Amino acid sequence: GRHPHKSGAIMNLLPRDVIDDSESLPRTLARAGYETVYAMDEVRFANIDETYGFEQTITPPIGASEFLIEKVVDTPLTNLVINTRLGSWLFPHAHANRGVGKTYDPDTFVARIDRELRPTRPLFFNVHLTLDHWPYSWAGSPMKAGDKTARWPPYYLGAAHRVDQQMGDILEVLRKKGLLENAIVVVYSDHGETFDAPDQALATDDNPIMQELSVDRPAWGHGTSVMALDQYRIMLGIRRYGGPEHPVPAIVSEPVSFEDIAPSIEDMLGVKSAARFDGRSFWPLMQQRAGAEQAFAGRIRFIETEYQMPAGFATQEGKINPEKMQEAMRVYSIDRETDRVTVKQELLKYLLRERQYAALGDNFLVAAIPNYGGAGFKYLAAPLQDGALRRLHEAPSGNDAELRSLWDALHSQFDTVLLNRPSVVDSAVANRERTIPPSVTK
Repeated sequence: GRHPHKSGAIMNLLPRDVIDDSESLPRTLARAGYETVYAMDEVRFANIDETYGFEQTITPPIGASEFLIEKVVDTPLTNLVINTRLGSWLFPHAHANRGVGKTYDPDTFVARIDRELRPTRPLFFNVHLTLDHWPYSWAGSPMKAGDKTARWPPYYLGAAHRVDQQMGDILEVLRKKGLLENAIVVVYSDHGETFDAPDQALATDDNPIMQELSVDRPAWGHGTSVMALDQYRIMLGIRRYGGPEHPVPAIVSEPVSFEDIAPSIEDMLGVKSAARFDGRSFWPLMQQRAGAEQAFAGRIRFIETEYQMPAGFATQEGKINPEKMQEAMRVYSIDRETDRVTVKQELLKYLLRERQYAALGDNFLVAAIPNYGGAGFKYLAAPLQDGALRRLHEAPSGNDAELRSLWDALHSQFDTVLLNRPSVVDSAVANRERTIPPSVTK
């Protein structure tokens, strides 16, 4: 429910002590008596464990070996047993692990959840399915043939279809366990995808301003360009099972955000916490309360790109280049005792200066693009519908009310980076003396 630059959770594989999750949803619900469980079928880019407020985690082992395990276990003999119960004991790093794409069977992860999820109290269950993510393949998946220039390539749609089946199977597991009799199910994606279709970005790469700013392929990837809004639009749906019935509109068109999920769930459950949310509850929208949409009118939302692995780090088929991996590891360190991979904390502020940032309004986007090869940022304004890009060399005048509002909001939200103020890694979040409690029950 908080913006990442408020909580410190600004990228993958961060040092644990820079993230403040003291008022996170699992911690809040644990204090309210819920059992908290986290499940994920790939951990190469996530070090989420019990220290984040979960009493149980259902994941492959976390560590640097996850980047290399596929090369070790992909043999005819191991492939026979990896997806069996015996394989879960003999090859825990590979069993039900989407990171080992050649042998990953989506059904094995569903079966693992069925085996290990046995709550004795009301349950908060967070499951992350990564099948519909690069490299979009799994054991037995069709070859990546067909029209690779399509707006949505066949291999991507195939992965979307398969993860939809997997989600349905997990819901069936929950139903058989009686966990859907009085439940709220929230389904969302972490990001979108674009595949270089000309209309998937606010400007093509041959646009003079894009070339001036050295923005390459703005319509390709996820979290790689603030000019491609489909990379940031997520699917979000909620269904309530049992309990009082409320009229629920098929579509809520107000500008909601991922940050709204936590306050909405607390609102629906009647749970109160001390959290200072940046998001807001959309439960009144779902109940169709009169005037509920006013809380979202004129809302400004923020997007940014992520740290990008070196070009050639991996192929579309999922093979990782060892030389490029070695280059990428200059940004990361490996704890010899825990095998955990983390971003080097001293590099965080430099990595943040390589990102693109944008504020999104009703009609325009105002973006800050790094001055690649130099210092500082360059700015542009892009209409969300028809219209030409504009370079912004200073704050827009008062005549451009929305642009000025977006400019001010952008600099307020990302002031530590854009204005070169003390970085989040130097803040109280990074340097607080209290430790993260090892268990939500202590």
